[in-house]
Amino acid sequence: QLAIQNSIFKHSEENANIGSYAWNVATNELECSDNLYRLIGYTPREFIPSFEQFLSFLHPEDRHQAIRDGIRADETKVVVQNTYRVIAKNGDVKHFRLSGNFIREEENHLMIGALQDVTKDIELRDALHKKNMELRRNNEELASFSYVASHDLQEPLRKIRAFSSRIMEKESEHFSDGTKDYFGRIIGASVRMQKLIEALLSYSGTSGVNFKFA
Repeated sequence: QLAIQNSIFKHSEENANIGSYAWNVATNELECSDNLYRLIGYTPREFIPSFEQFLSFLHPEDRHQAIRDGIRADETKVVVQNTYRVIAKNGDVKHFRLSGNFIREEENHLMIGALQDVTKDIELRDALHKKNMELRRNNEELASFSYVASHDLQEPLRKIRAFSSRIMEKESEHFSDGTKDYFGRIIGASVRMQKLIEALLSYSGTSGVNFKFA
């Protein structure tokens, strides 16, 4: 029965990318599950585990934080859950989330818990952040286009329509039918251009841009 339970536990660790540990704070003895060795590219029992050995696997920029978290956990007997970068045997940088708890066994305090390989989660999060930044830049470019379309393009069109209509109102009796037709075409073209710009601005609004014009 015990062998079956151990087999189930090992299988569960492998499926969840988890390695478990038990650290005796007083003696500095550290026991690790076989899968914890495998997660960092080593065979089980390839090295003698210790807190110092664990620190040597950490990315240099994460070691001071891990030391501070370890001191705080020893003082408060509350494990600080955090994610650290670990350099595997082949040089790959992986992200491990540490969790655990303190238990008392006779006169000793044991910190037991697990390290989970969350590298894929971190990579997906970073990829999503990158896509969000690209989307933000695209929206800013679209907002800039909307600004140009609203001001630099529409203002000349408004003047063309206004002055053409004013000329037609005051001077049309002196124009030939051909001239009146030309002015009508100018006004009609400006109206169509105005509607096209408004359609583009409407499209930019449905694309997620919320830009207010002065």
